[in-house]
Amino acid sequence: MIRIFNIFILFNFALALEAQVDGNLLLTVHNLNATELAGVASPITGSLAFNSTTNSFTNYDGTAWTQASTDIYIGDIKTGFSNSDHDGWYVLDGRRLNRLPSNARAAASNLGFRGRLPNAQDALLKQSNGSQGLGDIGGNSQITLTQANLPNVDFSGTTSSNGNHNHSMSGYFSDERIRNNVDAYRNLLLAGGSITSSTDGNHNHGFTVNSGGSSVAIAQYQPFIVVNTLIYLGE
Repeated sequence: MIRIFNIFILFNFALALEAQVDGNLLLTVHNLNATELAGVASPITGSLAFNSTTNSFTNYDGTAWTQASTDIYIGDIKTGFSNSDHDGWYVLDGRRLNRLPSNARAAASNLGFRGRLPNAQDALLKQSNGSQGLGDIGGNSQITLTQANLPNVDFSGTTSSNGNHNHSMSGYFSDERIRNNVDAYRNLLLAGGSITSSTDGNHNHGFTVNSGGSSVAIAQYQPFIVVNTLIYLGE
């Protein structure tokens, strides 16, 4: 029983030795801050270091030290609550390119920006319709309807009762008399007389429909939350 117990202890000790890795056998990457990286003389393209300022690996691409990541590319866009530029991300606030660091200015120029960064203030992102260029700004925050925007409708109403009118006529009675067995002499309207009706029938009708409106513009915003839009131009 004692012998079995001793074998069990030796077996566990061997496993413990196998699990332990000598730190001296690990690949060591130089740990440098941003200032120290900038001071490296003539680094070889592909050199790798750990940037203690940003807590990230960085490699030398032949021109500058860049963060070693395949997840971020020049021109990538993100939104966030940060109010300032950071780690190669720049707020799209319409600033002049000459206010950017030289590497960021070059990246912005390569993306096709001329003179200024796009201004994302009070704007939404959309893809080009084919005739629009990257960074173009368009659209309106409000719209006002015109007659062409309204549906084709029929209106109905009730006219006023202005149609009352009179007609008069004229003719003549003869002085000739006839005698009958019932009445006294009667004046006779001769058959050859004429009757003329007056033209008093001209009149107007008024017609009204409801109207109104003050051409107040319609806001196009849905409920929203305000964030900043940033573009990656490299560190």
